[in-house]
Amino acid sequence: MAETLAYLDNYLKGFHDNKEVFLEFRQSKTSKRKAEAQDKQLRKRHAEEDVDGITLRNSMGSGSKSKWQCLEIARKEECKDQRLEIMERETHFNYPKMHLAMHFHDQVIRFDNLLMYSTEISESSYQT
Repeated sequence: MAETLAYLDNYLKGFHDNKEVFLEFRQSKTSKRKAEAQDKQLRKRHAEEDVDGITLRNSMGSGSKSKWQCLEIARKEECKDQRLEIMERETHFNYPKMHLAMHFHDQVIRFDNLLMYSTEISESSYQT
């Protein structure tokens, strides 16, 4: 029994340590809309920066292409980071099942089994 409880504890710890992997699949429509609005604002700001920077770009000459590529990469990273921040802030894993599983270890130690998952009662009704 202790081995099974240790497995349960390790599984739950692993889930909580790595649950950010599941954030994009758990995202609500509201948080998706917020992320899209944020992306739109960033693209608008970047476009305004580009308009302001046309003279700067022209004055930098032809050897500055890699600088602009670096700028584009940095902008994509900024968009990605802000989207992730919105997902982390807006998305949750507050499922009753996930919360209850955190208490299973203590309940099994205290009561020896979990009655809601016990098959003893239903199986005994089939005995003749």
